[in-house]
Amino acid sequence: MTASADRVLEGAGWTSASVRAFVGHQANQRILDSAGDRLGIAVHYRYGNIAEVGNSAAASIPSAMADTAAISRVRPGARSLLTVFGGGLTWGSTALTWPDVLPVRLASDVLASTHAPRPHDRRRSSHGDGLRAVCNPSDRDVRSES
Repeated sequence: MTASADRVLEGAGWTSASVRAFVGHQANQRILDSAGDRLGIAVHYRYGNIAEVGNSAAASIPSAMADTAAISRVRPGARSLLTVFGGGLTWGSTALTWPDVLPVRLASDVLASTHAPRPHDRRRSSHGDGLRAVCNPSDRDVRSES
């Protein structure tokens, strides 16, 4: 994860010191801490929700981003680094500017709920159950590596 993230930062022309939001795959807190330490990302710029929802597999980064956005911890336009790994020898990272999103509910609340969302919980989008976000279509500053 860290080698992939380093390559993406280099490709974007960013340093780890300029990253204001780091979200890693929420598989294990020790792995997240180790990756953040190795990359040199300050602890107060690392975001996640593994303590609340556990390993939510492919939904881990989107749900961590949604929870972070829901409490307005990162300003839109902040330099952000996302990194993930999967089964076997798969990994990937992306550098992007934090989108201007308005989540409807905390992802951890959605994952913990046992009922389907009520109709008034839906805003502008109805892509299945759970969290929806309203994104600014101009949020296109993205660099990826996998």
